[in-house]
Amino acid sequence: MELLDILVTGVLTFVDAVKRRRRGKCTGALVCLRRRGTRTPLPGIFLSNVRSLSNKLDELQLLVGRNRDFSSSSVLCFTETWLCGSIPDSALQLAGFQLFRVDRDTELSGKTKGGGICFYINSGWCNDVTVIRQHCSPDLESLFIHCKPFYSPREFASFILVGVCIPPQADVQEAQHMLADQILCVERTNPDSLVIVLSDFNKASDSASVWKGLEQITNYKPKAPNSINDLRLANNLNEFYCRFERQCSGSGPDDTIPRDSDTHPHP
Repeated sequence: MELLDILVTGVLTFVDAVKRRRRGKCTGALVCLRRRGTRTPLPGIFLSNVRSLSNKLDELQLLVGRNRDFSSSSVLCFTETWLCGSIPDSALQLAGFQLFRVDRDTELSGKTKGGGICFYINSGWCNDVTVIRQHCSPDLESLFIHCKPFYSPREFASFILVGVCIPPQADVQEAQHMLADQILCVERTNPDSLVIVLSDFNKASDSASVWKGLEQITNYKPKAPNSINDLRLANNLNEFYCRFERQCSGSGPDDTIPRDSDTHPHP
């Protein structure tokens, strides 16, 4: 009789576990990312060439209020903002986001209008943001910001976001050299940070050739393929993402609470 009770209890426990398992539209990578909100391994980034930001603020405010994926993005990056000093930051605010902008300098660029880069940083993702470098010339416009989010994986202490705009009439090779020098300088001073480049190449539309040029300038040399190393890398990547999947699924009490080494406290 005791064996029968144990068997029935085990079957009921199994059936209950199967019923509670998420299936169909309640599971999947996209659903897990949405459930995590701004606590994702890498920031969710929205990049767009807006060609004048001031006349699109109503649309952006509507997206922030109505579109969950848009409002939960960690970073909004816009190029070709066409802003100038006569437009104050107070006229460009979005609810829940911090604004960081750099406008085209007429004297440095030799152009009277156009250009410009801005970042909107989600306050739920990061409040500790610093502008570490900005550049404006006839061939290149760039803005570097250093972000220390509330939550990040142990592999990265912080993120450096780089907004880049290469004007249509620019000298692409000169722009490559300047951009490579700036990135190398930032990487040397922040070796534990992940650098993310968000770019608008305009006339240099062949982005593959641009990145190839950057690799040549920085002396980047990919390692020779090795089946053993490739297998080890695949296993490491699988373990890396499975760790976040376990945290997201909430399979145990320890999975729902990030470890101290994975969490950066509020400044």
